[in-house]
Amino acid sequence: MRICYVSSELKIHDYRFLSALIARQYDVHLISYVAPKRYPTIPRLIRDIKGLNIIHRQFEFTTGYTSFAPFVVLDFRRLLKSLKPDILHTGWVLRDGFLGALSGFHPVLLMPYGSDILIEPERSMVRRRVVKYTITRADIIQCDCETVKRKIVDMTRFDDHRIVVFPWGIELANFYPDPTKNLRIRQQLGWSNNKLLIMNRAFEPVYGTEYFIEALPEIVSQEPTTRVILIGSGSLERRLQSLVADRHLDSYVRFIGSISSEEMPAYLNAADVYVSTSLSDGTSSSLLEAMACSLPVVVTEIAANKEWVIDGHNGFLVRLRNPNDIAAKVITLLKDSNLRTLMGNNNVAIARDKADWEKNVDKLEAMYKSLFLSRAVIKY
Repeated sequence: MRICYVSSELKIHDYRFLSALIARQYDVHLISYVAPKRYPTIPRLIRDIKGLNIIHRQFEFTTGYTSFAPFVVLDFRRLLKSLKPDILHTGWVLRDGFLGALSGFHPVLLMPYGSDILIEPERSMVRRRVVKYTITRADIIQCDCETVKRKIVDMTRFDDHRIVVFPWGIELANFYPDPTKNLRIRQQLGWSNNKLLIMNRAFEPVYGTEYFIEALPEIVSQEPTTRVILIGSGSLERRLQSLVADRHLDSYVRFIGSISSEEMPAYLNAADVYVSTSLSDGTSSSLLEAMACSLPVVVTEIAANKEWVIDGHNGFLVRLRNPNDIAAKVITLLKDSNLRTLMGNNNVAIARDKADWEKNVDKLEAMYKSLFLSRAVIKY
């Protein structure tokens, strides 16, 4: 079976999907339309997948939504005509998904990220129309949580029987409790005897990191040995660093920067509590990775998080934009090591049962086979 996999995002989940498809003997062509400043080359992790065919198109003036450019659509149609794929797999709805919809190709598997359904359509009427157009031209949709599915159905009345829900999952062979990694990272940070909080979301408005920082003065006043690991980068990085400095938290907070997926398990294992103050999310891979590493979690009470976290059972749910609530729940966990252990153990069990990448990729393959058996004759 030949699959054209279209992605301009080129994230870790793309690597996982592409690697799995190649391992299962699919003929896979990765097609990526990007501006050179964003991706001068395909990330090495993906480039090194043996057997993967890569078509990397660069256009100086295709910033923003590349698929709006007519010449990109024409080029993409020519590619599909030449490659004659059995299935077109597209991702981010406002770029890759829209490009797939404009191509006229069928069958199409559309795989939204989450924010392209939950946030982007609310930003403007144009974006909402693009999202609706893209959804209605998909043959089947895979999304990572029921929250995204409900939004799709409410917005477009797309047949919910053609929407398959499962989390993209994580590699449990890499994310698991490991005390040896705990010691190494703590020694590197100089925090061997401290209680560590970790947040590893991008420094962008949607993740609400400033509300976590606003909660820290109360947390460290109650638990002075607390230290904080912030992993990531983004447009708000300098602002967040200034916020930390203004509140005299420099000795408590360490900005680590962006790290690789291979490095992440060590940092998660070094921590005592995982925190995410996101204002919107689909199923968060960061959350699942923390759960798999036996961390109790404090996360916002958005719908997608409620699909994974039962308040008081494997973590705490906190109100949005509420530093006082964040501080109270984090302090509760820091003061009770038995509760941290209990919640962490519950999270490991949940992750192994529901978030195993190997199990969930089987579901993706089943979707491919269903589309292949019902594929339409393509006409250009």
